[in-house]
Amino acid sequence: MRTLATTTLLVSLVSPIALAQQAPPETAVAATKPAWEWTLDERIAKRLDPASIRERTQASERDDIEKDGFTPEVRASVGLLFVAPTRFVVEGRRNPELLMPFELFGSILGGVDTEPDNRNGTRRFYRDEIRESGWTEELFWQTLEQASVDFMKAQEERLAMEYKAQSLPLAERRALSIKAEALGPRECGLRAEALRAVRQKLGAEKFDRFLYEKVAPNVGIGSDFPFGNEEWRLRYIEGGCR
Repeated sequence: MRTLATTTLLVSLVSPIALAQQAPPETAVAATKPAWEWTLDERIAKRLDPASIRERTQASERDDIEKDGFTPEVRASVGLLFVAPTRFVVEGRRNPELLMPFELFGSILGGVDTEPDNRNGTRRFYRDEIRESGWTEELFWQTLEQASVDFMKAQEERLAMEYKAQSLPLAERRALSIKAEALGPRECGLRAEALRAVRQKLGAEKFDRFLYEKVAPNVGIGSDFPFGNEEWRLRYIEGGCR
C-alpha cells in the first residue's frame, strides 16, 4: 500500500450527549475484528466514546507538532492557526473501523466524477489497489459508474443550484438554497442504493474490505466543535436518509 497521498476532509459533528456516554463492552470485542467486519453499532459506539475522542485528538496534535514543531497554542499565538482547533478527529490511517461505509463510498466516487481531473486522478491513485483486490479497472469503474448514475445526477443538480444561488440577491439566494437543501435526502437515498448495487455486483465482503483497507487510509474527518445528535445523523445517512 502506498503512503498517504491525499486526504478527504469531511465535517462531523458530535453530540454533547454522546460525549457523556461510555462505550459499551462490545467495542472491546469489535477491536479484535477486521475493520470491514465492524457493525454500525460498534463503529458509532467507539467513534463517539469520550476516551477514544481524546486519544484521537491527542494523536493528531502530536503529528502536527512533529511536522512543524509547534503546539496548537504556539500555532495560534504566531498566527499559524486561522481556524478553531479541531476537537473531533477520525483518521482512516489510524482508525479505519470508525469511518462509515457511506463516507468511504462517497470518497471513491471521485473516480466517476464528470470533472476530468478529479476522475482521472482518483482512478490513477487507486489503480494498483483495484488490481490487488482482484478486479480489472474496467469492471470496477464500470460497475460504480452504472450504479451511481442517478446519484451523480442528483448531486450535480444540487451543486448547480448552490453555485447559482451565490450570484443571486439575498432573498432569491435564500429561496434557492432552501430548495437545494431539500434535495439532500433524495441524493442521500440514491447514494445508499448505489452502494447496495455495487456490493451486489462486486461482492459485499470483498468491496467492504476494499473500502476499509484501500480507501480508508486516505480519508480523514475533523470538526472544531461538537454539537447536534451525531449518532442519529450517522444512522440516518447510513440508512439512506429514510
